[in-house]
Amino acid sequence: ANYAKSETGSAYGGAIYNKGSITSITGNFIGNYAKSTNSQAHGGAIGNNNKGTIGSITGDFVGNYAEAENGIACGGAIDNGGTIETLTGDFIANYAKSETGSAYGGAIYNEGTIETLTGDFIANYAQGSSTIYGGAIYNSGTYYFSRTIGDITGDFIGNYAISSSSSYALGGAIYNSGTIGDITGDFIGNYAKSESGKAYGGAIYNSSGTIGDITGDFIGNYAQGSSYAYGGAIYTSNDLNFVADN
Repeated sequence: ANYAKSETGSAYGGAIYNKGSITSITGNFIGNYAKSTNSQAHGGAIGNNNKGTIGSITGDFVGNYAEAENGIACGGAIDNGGTIETLTGDFIANYAKSETGSAYGGAIYNEGTIETLTGDFIANYAQGSSTIYGGAIYNSGTYYFSRTIGDITGDFIGNYAISSSSSYALGGAIYNSGTIGDITGDFIGNYAKSESGKAYGGAIYNSSGTIGDITGDFIGNYAQGSSYAYGGAIYTSNDLNFVADN
């Protein structure tokens, strides 16, 4: 495995950290990690800087992780702050984990642009002792800036966001406060769980964000919290349009 590891500072991009231009990346990323003892961890396999551009990524991401003991953890497989034009591959058993803080995006943390995303997300998770965002995907957005993921095609199976404290667990598969295009795929067995707090959106949490059409089945997803739980499949504060059997 490749890794980026720091005892005192932040760690970025276990296999690749890009702040320039890459035409294409082809290959599988297995068991890579970014780990920090006393700061932040970003992008277990790939970290793409806000000045970075990647044309295409083709390959599977398996068992990669971002782990922080005393800070936040972002993007178990990919942390993107720049532009990725085409991302194709399955994301399996990646995770973002913080011992003392928040974790964002078990597979993908996006604060930039991903134009198209195709692949299945299976058994990814985000876990920590504070608020947890997106077991598979975290897509950021603020009042001033909306980060973007284009159309997503693929199934989300067995992903989860879990908080071990009195904080929030938000989006077992997807957390969105930016912009996402159409989503086509099934959501099966995803969950958001807070051990002693609140849980929102077993499959999808959409907070003031925008999502296009959602087409797929929602089966066996749930939100579980010790105080409140909202939206076993979907929690949204904005209008959504979807077609589903369950």
